[in-house]
Amino acid sequence: DRYASYKNFSDAQKLQLFKVLLRDIAADWWDGLDPSTVDTIAKAKDLFTKRFITNELMKWKKATELFELVQGPSESVDDFVAKMKKRAKSVPLTDDVLRFALVKSLRPHIRKHIIENNCQNLEEAFTHARAVELTEPLQASSVDKLAEEMRANHKLFEAELRKISDRFASVSVTA
Repeated sequence: DRYASYKNFSDAQKLQLFKVLLRDIAADWWDGLDPSTVDTIAKAKDLFTKRFITNELMKWKKATELFELVQGPSESVDDFVAKMKKRAKSVPLTDDVLRFALVKSLRPHIRKHIIENNCQNLEEAFTHARAVELTEPLQASSVDKLAEEMRANHKLFEAELRKISDRFASVSVTA
């Protein structure tokens, strides 16, 4: 919309741009519409909003997806919070609910710090999360922890494999 306004697009040009920007399910949905029912950009936006944005089922789905997000091992707090806030725009959430979703989704050591410090709002939780992240290089890195865990699991796996191999070797095959 901003680009089209900047370029002084006509309604017809805006409608063409709208069509071009649709992807995947939205593009398939558009292709299934009767062209005579969508002859203005206002109608296109209205239909799109009804289909993809304001639908209660879609709100539920987006809220569920928001609570299923998990901060990646190398994803910064800033990037993760930006992603969450962007997704939360389409779901009517209070700041408290968004804060709960954020805290639940952060890496465990960051989550622990936020809970221990009893952060009362989203901005406070975000500030504490960033502070923990900035001190991470002073702690054992998550990659080092993961490597150590993998080494321990590998040793356990080798021990179990030896036991199975020894049992197999002790079994005599007779014909």
